[in-house]
Amino acid sequence: MHDLLRHLPALPPAERAAAAGRFLAQPAHGLSAAEVADWAAEALAVTESPAHQALFAEASRAEVPLIGSVKTPRGTFTVSGQVDRLAVTKTEVLIVDYKTNRPPPEQAAGVALAYRRQLALYRALLAEIYPGRRVRAFLLWTAAPRLMEIDAKTLDTSMPYAPAHLDSPRPAS
Repeated sequence: MHDLLRHLPALPPAERAAAAGRFLAQPAHGLSAAEVADWAAEALAVTESPAHQALFAEASRAEVPLIGSVKTPRGTFTVSGQVDRLAVTKTEVLIVDYKTNRPPPEQAAGVALAYRRQLALYRALLAEIYPGRRVRAFLLWTAAPRLMEIDAKTLDTSMPYAPAHLDSPRPAS
């Protein structure tokens, strides 16, 4: 599923269904004809949804490396990772990370803190790279498949903080 979501958006929309079927039907995947049809339909439901149009537009990019520093109230945090999908518009930056959890959580509150922190750091770094643009973060649960936006308030409260003054001498006891 991850490979389909990475490669299908680069193809013209009219070619995506056939390409998904060819890819999934390869003997190495070991899928039945019914499974090929189901998986292709799931991937296309995500990439072709009007609600996801900007995320999977031709100008969006797959597997974009990110590295930089994020300043927090308690110090600087180094960010190094890879965004599964990145779309930049005139007003917004959209980031998507794919997750395979089965079953996926129903609400953002049920998302593991590690996932929320990852998106919070990516969002903070991208906000510095693209000042003046709103940065929105999503998780794509590939098992469903379901796209879930993690709201700004949730991301703000999920930010990790680097320990302050690691090199400071300890007070005498």
